[in-house]
Amino acid sequence: MNPRSFWRSLGWPGYLVLILLVMVAGFFLYEVVTFDEAPDAAAAVLSAAEVDALLVDAHPAHGAELVHTYDCVTCHVDGAVNGIAPPFDGVGGRAAGRVNDLSASAYLYDSIVHPTDYVVPGFAPAMPQNFGARLTPQELADVVAYLLEQ
Repeated sequence: MNPRSFWRSLGWPGYLVLILLVMVAGFFLYEVVTFDEAPDAAAAVLSAAEVDALLVDAHPAHGAELVHTYDCVTCHVDGAVNGIAPPFDGVGGRAAGRVNDLSASAYLYDSIVHPTDYVVPGFAPAMPQNFGARLTPQELADVVAYLLEQ
């Protein structure tokens, strides 16, 4: 088959598919070249003092709403009975002594933002990894304030 007859035989559907493939390849290359791994500000590790400063204006009631909005209760309340995740009940007390040199508030904040840093023994690291990007620092503080009251 000669190249001219091949291109003529494609017709408009073939050209459309070819154009779409070139566009997809171009978008893919653009994403590869411009990919940025810069962490979000909320995903940064905060010191205990920084977390405590956020807690000054925290609203535990809003934190309670957020744990329902993001369906945290499915694993940490309903699933805790079956050993899926540590329960919310008593988490503030358990968090206080969980990791040396970390206050309960700093531990809870870091455990939400970086859930694989301190996996509680007996539980799988199954918590979503994107809460640091999905929640603002103040929303995270609200959740931590709520958890400290449990």
